[in-house]
Amino acid sequence: MSLRFIYGRAGSGKSYYCLNDIKERMDRGITNPLVLLVPEQFSLQAERDLVKTMGTGGIIKTEVLSFKRMAYRVFNEVGGITHTRINSAGKCMVIHKILENMKDDLKIFSKSAGQQGFVNTVSDLIAEFKRYDITPEDLEKAHKAYIGRKSKTDLNEENLDANLDAIDQLLIHKLKELALICREYEKTICDNYRDADDDLTMLYEKLDKTTMFNDAEIWIDEFSGFTSQEYKIISKLMEKAHRINVSLCTDCLIDDDSWDGYGYKYMDHTDVFSPVKNVVGKLMGIAKELNIPVESPVIVEKYNLNSKDGRPNYRFKDSTELDHLEKYFFSFPYKQYKGDKDKDGELKKTKDISIFTASNICAEIEYTARDIIGLCRDRGLRYRDITVVCGNLDIYEKFIRTIFTEYGIPFFIDKKRDINKHPLIQLIISIFEIFIYNWSYESVFGYLKTGLTGIPRE
Repeated sequence: MSLRFIYGRAGSGKSYYCLNDIKERMDRGITNPLVLLVPEQFSLQAERDLVKTMGTGGIIKTEVLSFKRMAYRVFNEVGGITHTRINSAGKCMVIHKILENMKDDLKIFSKSAGQQGFVNTVSDLIAEFKRYDITPEDLEKAHKAYIGRKSKTDLNEENLDANLDAIDQLLIHKLKELALICREYEKTICDNYRDADDDLTMLYEKLDKTTMFNDAEIWIDEFSGFTSQEYKIISKLMEKAHRINVSLCTDCLIDDDSWDGYGYKYMDHTDVFSPVKNVVGKLMGIAKELNIPVESPVIVEKYNLNSKDGRPNYRFKDSTELDHLEKYFFSFPYKQYKGDKDKDGELKKTKDISIFTASNICAEIEYTARDIIGLCRDRGLRYRDITVVCGNLDIYEKFIRTIFTEYGIPFFIDKKRDINKHPLIQLIISIFEIFIYNWSYESVFGYLKTGLTGIPRE
């Protein structure tokens, strides 16, 4: 059992190192379970990269899991998959009923309880509490602790408001009422349903019953941080696995002697990597509590930050401009980019970085569209090679659809859509509704309006 950190700056080749590390184990004929643990949104890409690195055998011998996938696998083996799960709509209905029943007991949330959107806010808050392992008991303790810290006299419910200012009163009552709501929610669903946000908590409890990860080697990649639930699962995996490899984006590690359990004592908190370094400290703290040895870290930088040649890292090996920007964009004092000079001794314009200011969104997107056309026409790029990143997709989407269509640029907008609005899904649903509702007007015309029936509009 051991913990090892794999670290480097953005684009230095951390994921590449992890994949090749897995390949090396397979080439040696290691029979221990090999697991690549990534965030849910990266699981498909990780599987593709794994197949690309070591062929189809890689995906057979190595499991690519997210925390949710891991929970599903463990529940399938030791039980827990058959529980009836409550979906988001059901969760909101339960919370709405709780707020209605408790309206007379609520002081702060009594008026908000009837407002549109408040139920969703409470639902999101409960989910956040679960992710960070905050229970109703924790909220009650925080409520009592805050009263104790603020009180100069003996306080009780009768003289509480008279002895505290408005802000303190608001916080104390909110803590109390949130604890009541959360407790009632848990009590309501515990007998018949299971909240999906409890999956990782349940996974932590059931990991002791499975042998799936015994003596395994696990690579944890593409994470910038972990929730309290995830830290607990990692701690349990440390006890079961042969080695845990954690890949993190940072420029260096800090000695664990300066970690006090909450943060590094001597760390510059303006450092762009400080959140990641705090993750390192927490994982080192967990390993120390469990007496798990921490191995020497792997530094995957393809260059030395203090070297004279300043060789670019893996991702930016073909662009010294982007490599320089990655190193110094968040640095102070920064180092000015010294590019190539022309015959007159003047610095040449950068090729890979350009800045454009527009008077409005339309002008901005039109410039982008013209630039994309130029890249595809003059530099041989394909549309699939180009990505447009927006600050606010909701604002930009309609302009992009209009202008890119005018310029003949094919595009895909990476935005979640309701699957029920897809014509094929509507077709399937309407077929069932025709039989369920005995050829009702709504179901028949819903079927025809999908445009997939083969029946002409005339």
